[in-house]
Amino acid sequence: MLAARAAAFGFFWPRASTPALCSSIHWSSFDFFRASAAGEHIEKIYLAGGSSKVPGLVEALRQEFSLPVEIFNPFQKIMPPADGMSADLIEQNAGQMAVAVGLALRSFDDL
Repeated sequence: MLAARAAAFGFFWPRASTPALCSSIHWSSFDFFRASAAGEHIEKIYLAGGSSKVPGLVEALRQEFSLPVEIFNPFQKIMPPADGMSADLIEQNAGQMAVAVGLALRSFDDL
């Protein structure tokens, strides 16, 4: 969470903290998944939110988990706007827009 906030606001995130973050993810999220999803296994990690901007985090996660890691792009199957400036903005910040895109795609009937 701290890494995401730091990255979102352009603050420096010390590389020395990245292994501790990976270890924390490993012991909390992955162990919870293994305990609750019997017979299932993780094949790929998608990184989203402000953490997707943390320098070195993608590679650190690849090394920690020995799995492919990529930044989630919620616009992968959505046509970008015609004007180049908006397309560039989307490309640079796609990982941070996952929740907004998901909410925008929801049906109003579900509300």
